[in-house]
Amino acid sequence: MSTHSMPERIYKEWKQYNRQEDISFFGFVKMALKNNLWFCHPAKQLNFIGITGTNGKTSTALLIESIFNSAHIDVALISTLAYRFKGIDLVADLTTPDPVKLHHLLSRVVTADIKHVVMETSSHGLAQNRLKGVIFNTAVFTNLSHDHLDYHISMERYFEAKLQLFQQLDSAGGRAIVNIDDNASKKIIQKTNVPFVTYGVHAKADLTVKNVQVQETNVSFSVLTPYGKLPIHLQSSGEYNIYNVLAAIGVAQQYGCTDEQIINGIESTRTPGRFESIDCGQNFTVIIDFAHSPDALKYLLSSAKKTTQNRLICVFGCNGDRDQLKRPIMGRIGVEIADSPIITTGNPRSESTDQIFDDIIQGIPNGNKYQLIPDRKTAIKRALEIADTGDTVVIAGRGCQKYQEIGDHRIPFDDADIVRALLDGSFK
Repeated sequence: MSTHSMPERIYKEWKQYNRQEDISFFGFVKMALKNNLWFCHPAKQLNFIGITGTNGKTSTALLIESIFNSAHIDVALISTLAYRFKGIDLVADLTTPDPVKLHHLLSRVVTADIKHVVMETSSHGLAQNRLKGVIFNTAVFTNLSHDHLDYHISMERYFEAKLQLFQQLDSAGGRAIVNIDDNASKKIIQKTNVPFVTYGVHAKADLTVKNVQVQETNVSFSVLTPYGKLPIHLQSSGEYNIYNVLAAIGVAQQYGCTDEQIINGIESTRTPGRFESIDCGQNFTVIIDFAHSPDALKYLLSSAKKTTQNRLICVFGCNGDRDQLKRPIMGRIGVEIADSPIITTGNPRSESTDQIFDDIIQGIPNGNKYQLIPDRKTAIKRALEIADTGDTVVIAGRGCQKYQEIGDHRIPFDDADIVRALLDGSFK
């Protein structure tokens, strides 16, 4: 399906309904951006919660959705994983949809009598004005680290794109929720003229934690909030998930959710492809994660290392036609933290895999050992073959993506499905 199939379909429907045969598709898109006439301004009828940052957007959005469901608050989700509301679950082709698709989607949300939308706002979506005209009631900032510099060119421009979300906050009743442990939050607070709530693990914050207990498959901690203490027990590990939980609690408390609703919502959340454990009865741990930026890979491997009884085995790579500058950084992180790193392909797209590997290897200090296995299935198989009792195998970079992009083709490929098939012996 082409990326323009939805806008083109809406365009044709609109032309037929309004008998406007003389308007071009591009004229239609321009009109859509200008005033959204045919959708009756759906964005003006909705309450928006936007989440931006390099890492943690999807997990935070799903946590908020789950808490709202626990509180019986109808909410629409617009995220990397799906666009869904009231039993409707649509495939997400972009984290932040193009303006025509977005407002068509919002019109359906309004028709479904839903008042709240929680959405990931990507730096690309913000920089390209896909969200122009949308006023946010709540904006969440997770963190800022090296990513997407192939598009934004510099960290300054990358930050400016993220900042755009906070400049679209409702000046009368908007609120910002920011990770105070990240240095970029201070700049956001300085440039945002609305009340803000801070969360963090290390710095003094409105929402923070104590008594953190990290186990191999779960993590427990107490959240200290302005309204009291909340005991949290997550059915997945990964210390970095604590930040996502704090952000979600910050949002939930602003919308009047009770402690019980918040706890139930958080503890019932399952995020596929984010520190997802695959258990087929093997005597070692297997973790699938989307980590595809330097900081995400570092946090992932560091968290896995803390609960690994024996060796940490990591399968990772970098995508083609994307930020080349992060490749050597990820190469260094992979070999420095993992005991047995295996470098393989992500989504090479049109770029030479040899070039991608050369870039990754440039960051690896002399003397560090690693395996280079271009075929991703073979790399995963090798990781499982060498794993022994007490080891942890981390497979990073794709999460729950269902296909691998090689050249002009999208080849069905799911890391979790491959792992399960290998572990039960059905994969050849």
